[in-house]
Formats: sequence, structure tokens, C-alpha cells
Amino acid sequence: MAQADLRAYLALLDGLRQELRRLTQVEQDKVAAVHSHDLNALNECMKREQAAALALRGREQQRDAMLKALGLEGVSLRELPQRCPPGFQAEAARTVEALLRDYAVLNSIQSPARDLLERELKAVTGALEKKGVSPELDGQYQPAGQRPPAPFRTDFRA
Repeated sequence: MAQADLRAYLALLDGLRQELRRLTQVEQDKVAAVHSHDLNALNECMKREQAAALALRGREQQRDAMLKALGLEGVSLRELPQRCPPGFQAEAARTVEALLRDYAVLNSIQSPARDLLERELKAVTGALEKKGVSPELDGQYQPAGQRPPAPFRTDFRA
């Protein structure tokens, strides 16, 4: 196991931690957007979340390739420190524990954020149904029964 390759792998794990922290911040921002009923901010959060998910997927593919190159394919993250040379075990243990801690923080906020979003979506759906608007159009276009409010109208004619 080459020292340079192992250092690169530990650096990759640090990069994963940064991505997890960014995703945690997105989740916190999403909760704030839902609480303030800011649809634009929520939409931005969703875009940032998708970008972070893609970045994480890419890093996970890199991680798999690096594990294979290090001869550690199939070794769990928790087992990594014991499989490292003695000079790297402490650093690997710190890196792995920090990564697992950041992952736990992300998980702890994702579930409540998802629950809040689902609860608010149900409330919006209920409000739409009370006004006679079908929230599930099943892919069918249904024209509105009245003119849209003034802020949604334009002078453009198609």
C-alpha cells in the first residue's frame, strides 16, 4: 500500500466530509425556506441538493476505485484504520470518525426536513382541494376556470 495513495484516499474522505457539510447546510436552508413559505428559496435548495447528490455520487465512485487500487476493496469504513500501516492508523481513525459524525448529523436533519416538507405539501394540497383545484392532474391539462390574478398576467399575445 503506497503512502501517497493512502494520503490521497484520506484526502478524498475529507472531501466527502465537506460535501456532507454542504448538504447539511442545504437541508437547514430547506427547512428555513419551508418555514418561511419561500418557494423560490426552496427551489434553489432543491437545485443545490441535486448538485450535491451528484458530487457525492462522483466521490463515491472515486472512493471505490481508490479502495480497489489500495487493495482494500470490500473493507468497510470502520475497518479502514486497522488495515492501514501503523503510521497512518491514528490519522485514518480521526478521518473516519469525523466522516461518520458528519454523516450522522446529515441523517439527523434529513428525516425531519423531509417530514416537514411532506406535511407542508399535504397542507397545500388540502388548501387547493378546498378551492376546487385538483392538485393531481395525472398529466392532463385542465384550463383554469378564471383569469389569473393581475401579478400573473402579461401584455404579451401569442
